[in-house]
Amino acid sequence: VPPAYSAIKVGGQRLYKLAREGKTVNPPARMITIYSIDVVSFEQNELVMDVSCSKGAYIRSLCRDIAHALGTVGTMSALRRTAACGWTVENAVFPDSERLSDSIIPIDSVLCDMPEYHPEQFFETLLSNGCAVDTKKLRGLPQETCKVYGKAGLIGIGKTADTADGTVFKLVTHL
Repeated sequence: VPPAYSAIKVGGQRLYKLAREGKTVNPPARMITIYSIDVVSFEQNELVMDVSCSKGAYIRSLCRDIAHALGTVGTMSALRRTAACGWTVENAVFPDSERLSDSIIPIDSVLCDMPEYHPEQFFETLLSNGCAVDTKKLRGLPQETCKVYGKAGLIGIGKTADTADGTVFKLVTHL
Protein backbone atom coordinates (compact mmCIF):
# COMPACT_ATOMS: atom_id res chain seq x y z
CA VAL A 1 0.00 0.00 0.00
CA PRO A 2 1.55 3.33 -1.02
CA PRO A 3 2.33 5.81 1.76
CA ALA A 4 -0.03 8.71 2.50
CA TYR A 5 2.65 11.15 1.38
CA SER A 6 2.93 10.03 -2.24
CA ALA A 7 2.04 11.55 -5.61
CA ILE A 8 -0.64 8.96 -6.38
CA LYS A 9 -4.00 10.50 -7.21
CA VAL A 10 -7.17 9.41 -5.41
CA GLY A 11 -10.37 11.08 -6.56
CA GLY A 12 -8.31 13.48 -8.70
CA GLN A 13 -6.24 14.70 -5.73
CA ARG A 14 -2.61 13.86 -4.93
CA LEU A 15 -2.31 11.88 -1.69
CA TYR A 16 0.40 14.17 -0.27
CA LYS A 17 -1.91 17.17 -0.71
CA LEU A 18 -4.75 15.42 1.10
CA ALA A 19 -2.38 14.28 3.86
CA ARG A 20 -1.12 17.86 4.34
CA GLU A 21 -4.74 18.95 4.71
CA GLY A 22 -5.13 16.39 7.51
CA LYS A 23 -7.43 14.14 5.50
CA THR A 24 -7.11 10.39 5.92
CA VAL A 25 -7.26 8.45 2.69
CA ASN A 26 -6.67 4.74 2.26
CA PRO A 27 -4.84 4.39 -1.04
CA PRO A 28 -5.51 1.21 -2.98
CA ALA A 29 -2.92 -1.55 -2.72
CA ARG A 30 -0.90 -2.27 -5.85
CA MET A 31 0.90 -5.36 -7.02
CA ILE A 32 4.68 -5.04 -7.11
CA THR A 33 7.52 -7.54 -7.11
CA ILE A 34 10.44 -7.61 -4.70
CA TYR A 35 13.17 -9.56 -6.47
CA SER A 36 15.63 -9.47 -3.57
CA ILE A 37 16.44 -7.83 -0.26
CA ASP A 38 20.03 -8.03 0.93
CA VAL A 39 21.04 -6.82 4.38
CA VAL A 40 24.09 -4.57 4.02
CA SER A 41 24.38 -3.78 7.73
CA PHE A 42 22.40 -3.71 10.97
CA GLU A 43 23.82 -1.61 13.78
CA GLN A 44 22.19 0.31 16.63
CA ASN A 45 18.65 -0.34 15.37
CA GLU A 46 19.52 0.92 11.87
CA LEU A 47 19.07 -1.49 9.00
CA VAL A 48 20.76 -0.79 5.68
CA MET A 49 19.45 -2.95 2.86
CA ASP A 50 19.83 -3.33 -0.88
CA VAL A 51 16.46 -3.89 -2.57
CA SER A 52 15.79 -4.98 -6.13
CA CYS A 53 12.16 -4.37 -7.06
CA SER A 54 9.70 -3.71 -9.85
CA LYS A 55 8.43 -0.28 -10.79
CA GLY A 56 5.68 1.04 -8.58
CA ALA A 57 7.36 -0.11 -5.36
CA TYR A 58 7.52 2.38 -2.50
CA ILE A 59 10.55 1.68 -0.34
CA ARG A 60 9.01 3.74 2.48
CA SER A 61 6.10 1.30 2.48
CA LEU A 62 8.49 -1.67 2.42
CA CYS A 63 10.31 -0.27 5.48
CA ARG A 64 6.99 0.25 7.25
CA ASP A 65 5.82 -3.28 6.40
CA ILE A 66 9.08 -4.94 7.50
CA ALA A 67 8.95 -3.09 10.83
CA HIS A 68 5.29 -4.02 11.29
CA ALA A 69 6.07 -7.70 10.59
CA LEU A 70 8.74 -7.50 13.31
CA GLY A 71 6.21 -6.04 15.77
CA THR A 72 7.71 -2.57 15.86
CA VAL A 73 7.72 0.69 13.91
CA GLY A 74 10.21 1.96 11.42
CA THR A 75 10.89 4.72 9.00
CA MET A 76 13.18 5.26 6.06
CA SER A 77 15.93 7.78 6.73
CA ALA A 78 17.71 7.68 3.36
CA LEU A 79 17.23 6.30 -0.12
CA ARG A 80 19.80 5.89 -2.86
CA ARG A 81 18.55 4.62 -6.21
CA THR A 82 21.40 2.64 -7.79
CA ALA A 83 19.61 1.35 -10.89
CA ALA A 84 16.59 2.31 -12.95
CA CYS A 85 15.35 1.50 -16.42
CA GLY A 86 18.51 -0.38 -17.36
CA TRP A 87 21.00 2.21 -16.08
CA THR A 88 23.12 1.89 -12.97
CA VAL A 89 24.88 4.40 -10.79
CA GLU A 90 28.15 3.14 -12.26
CA ASN A 91 27.02 4.64 -15.60
CA ALA A 92 26.45 8.06 -14.06
CA VAL A 93 28.52 11.02 -15.25
CA PHE A 94 29.04 14.28 -13.37
CA PRO A 95 28.00 17.45 -15.25
CA ASP A 96 31.58 18.74 -15.29
CA SER A 97 32.96 15.46 -16.61
CA GLU A 98 35.00 15.42 -19.80
CA ARG A 99 32.85 12.42 -20.83
CA LEU A 100 29.60 14.38 -20.62
CA SER A 101 29.13 14.99 -24.36
CA ASP A 102 29.81 11.29 -25.06
CA SER A 103 27.23 10.28 -22.45
CA ILE A 104 24.17 12.15 -23.72
CA ILE A 105 21.38 9.71 -24.52
CA PRO A 106 18.11 10.18 -26.42
CA ILE A 107 15.33 11.47 -24.16
CA ASP A 108 12.96 8.65 -25.09
CA SER A 109 15.41 6.04 -23.83
CA VAL A 110 14.57 7.00 -20.24
CA LEU A 111 10.93 6.21 -20.97
CA CYS A 112 11.73 2.55 -21.57
CA ASP A 113 8.64 1.20 -19.79
CA MET A 114 6.24 3.42 -21.73
CA PRO A 115 4.55 2.01 -24.86
CA GLU A 116 5.04 3.69 -28.23
CA TYR A 117 2.45 5.11 -30.58
CA HIS A 118 3.08 6.05 -34.23
CA PRO A 119 0.05 7.96 -35.60
CA GLU A 120 -0.62 8.46 -39.28
CA GLN A 121 0.88 11.70 -40.70
CA PHE A 122 -2.44 13.60 -40.60
CA PHE A 123 -2.95 12.85 -36.89
CA GLU A 124 0.72 13.50 -36.12
CA THR A 125 0.22 17.05 -37.43
CA LEU A 126 -2.95 17.55 -35.38
CA LEU A 127 -1.32 16.24 -32.19
CA SER A 128 1.81 18.34 -32.79
CA ASN A 129 -0.40 21.42 -33.07
CA GLY A 130 -2.03 20.70 -29.70
CA CYS A 131 -5.29 19.24 -31.00
CA ALA A 132 -7.19 16.50 -29.20
CA VAL A 133 -8.17 13.64 -31.51
CA ASP A 134 -11.16 11.32 -31.10
CA THR A 135 -9.70 7.95 -30.09
CA LYS A 136 -12.06 6.17 -32.50
CA LYS A 137 -10.03 7.67 -35.37
CA LEU A 138 -6.67 6.39 -34.13
CA ARG A 139 -5.54 2.88 -35.02
CA GLY A 140 -3.29 0.91 -32.65
CA LEU A 141 -3.52 3.43 -29.82
CA PRO A 142 -2.21 2.01 -26.51
CA GLN A 143 -4.64 2.04 -23.57
CA GLU A 144 -2.16 3.91 -21.37
CA THR A 145 0.07 6.97 -21.44
CA CYS A 146 2.53 6.53 -24.30
CA LYS A 147 5.45 7.98 -26.24
CA VAL A 148 4.21 9.52 -29.49
CA TYR A 149 6.49 9.43 -32.52
CA GLY A 150 6.37 11.27 -35.82
CA LYS A 151 8.58 11.18 -38.90
CA ALA A 152 11.31 13.15 -37.10
CA GLY A 153 11.25 11.06 -33.91
CA LEU A 154 9.66 11.58 -30.51
CA ILE A 155 7.14 14.42 -30.54
CA GLY A 156 5.75 14.05 -27.02
CA ILE A 157 3.91 12.01 -24.44
CA GLY A 158 0.21 11.44 -24.98
CA LYS A 159 -2.75 10.09 -23.08
CA THR A 160 -6.47 9.70 -23.40
CA ALA A 161 -9.03 11.81 -21.59
CA ASP A 162 -12.79 11.57 -21.27
CA THR A 163 -14.60 14.71 -22.38
CA ALA A 164 -18.22 15.70 -22.89
CA ASP A 165 -17.75 14.84 -26.58
CA GLY A 166 -16.23 11.40 -25.94
CA THR A 167 -12.76 10.01 -25.36
CA VAL A 168 -9.92 11.95 -26.95
CA PHE A 169 -6.15 11.54 -27.21
CA LYS A 170 -3.74 14.44 -26.95
CA LEU A 171 -0.17 15.28 -26.11
CA VAL A 172 0.30 16.13 -22.44
CA THR A 173 3.99 16.87 -22.97
CA HIS A 174 5.20 18.26 -26.28
CA LEU A 175 8.88 18.10 -27.25
